[in-house]
Amino acid sequence: GARRLVAGRRGDDASRRRRSGARPGHGRASRPARGPTDELRDRLEDAIAELPPAQREVFVLKEFEGLKYREIAALLDVPIGTVMSRLYAARQRLAQRLEGLE
Repeated sequence: GARRLVAGRRGDDASRRRRSGARPGHGRASRPARGPTDELRDRLEDAIAELPPAQREVFVLKEFEGLKYREIAALLDVPIGTVMSRLYAARQRLAQRLEGLE
């Protein structure tokens, strides 16, 4: 759910390796070739994970969970203006980080 996405991707690779039995550094060679869509997805996930926690939380709740501003404000117990400014800042950071990708 949203909480796992909000926490970022830090532990995702390690937990995936544990589930699959793969060891670090040994999984890449057996994977099929990656395309531009995979690389774009990875860059987007990395950019989201690098957002400050408050911005990432609002961004994920809005864009991935589909919550409305007022729902996010109530959930986080912050004013709606704070939700709007955090979302704006998150979108600006992501746009800068992903500039030039198409």
